[in-house]
Amino acid sequence: MGATSSAPRPTRKVTMNRTEASAANPTGISVNITENLLRSLAGERARPTITGRDGRMNRQEIQPLLQRAHAQGVTEGYQRAKGEVEHELRAIRSGKHQEANEQTRLSEEQLANELSQYLARANARFVEPVVSVSPSTTERTPCAQQQAAALKCYRSNPDRPLDCSELVRAFTTCATRYQTQYVSKLAEQTRTTPSL
Repeated sequence: MGATSSAPRPTRKVTMNRTEASAANPTGISVNITENLLRSLAGERARPTITGRDGRMNRQEIQPLLQRAHAQGVTEGYQRAKGEVEHELRAIRSGKHQEANEQTRLSEEQLANELSQYLARANARFVEPVVSVSPSTTERTPCAQQQAAALKCYRSNPDRPLDCSELVRAFTTCATRYQTQYVSKLAEQTRTTPSL
């Protein structure tokens, strides 16, 4: 008889509290609306809440959530720390590599300078005396070509000084030969010069 049967609909409550009127609330009425009610009005399904009978979460519900959050935080912290350490290690390795390259370059420059000084001393010791004895019969600077070739090799191969060993050996042989000539000439002059 005019009665329609329909399924019972869940009811939602809106609570209103009456308080004293104030500047912030002149009517003295406050309305509390839950998030689930707003979702229901928007046509969304309400999220279930994990609360006990009194509206608070109990220990059994909280413990697994805390353990998961802790494990996730530890994992994220470990990954972040690991990334930072790896970044620092790469920076240190790069710095050490650059430092080693600089040390090698300085060492090679020092070797080239020492060789240049050695060649100059050898020239002064072996070649110049021969030139002073007989400047007309010998070239102005004997072994100059060998010396120049050795120095040029060292300057063009600062990272591989051993590649120049043959040129240095040629210069040393030339200087030794001129020294031998010089000593022989001095000995000859001593024999031919009458004693006083």
